[in-house]
Amino acid sequence: MIPLSNSSIHQEVVRLLFLDHHLKVIVVKGVVCRFLYPIPDNRPSNDEDLYVEKKHFKEASNILLEEGFSIVSDSDTVTTFISPTCGLSIELH
Repeated sequence: MIPLSNSSIHQEVVRLLFLDHHLKVIVVKGVVCRFLYPIPDNRPSNDEDLYVEKKHFKEASNILLEEGFSIVSDSDTVTTFISPTCGLSIELH
């Protein structure tokens, strides 16, 4: 499971999708912007927008589900996941 530390959860999600599973992920807003600040916690974010190649969308979705995220909405262009333990929302495009 993803650690619940607020300071590391965003990094952990990207690590799970990108490094551990060798998926190409484009992160928009949130986790990228927060590390441009001298103190990353000064740029809070409750959601992350992640873009993956269409061929890897199902695999990325399964990774999030295996990590305890639930699907809260689904459309042709985006699926929104939420972690019931920490409230992090991920929009997977």
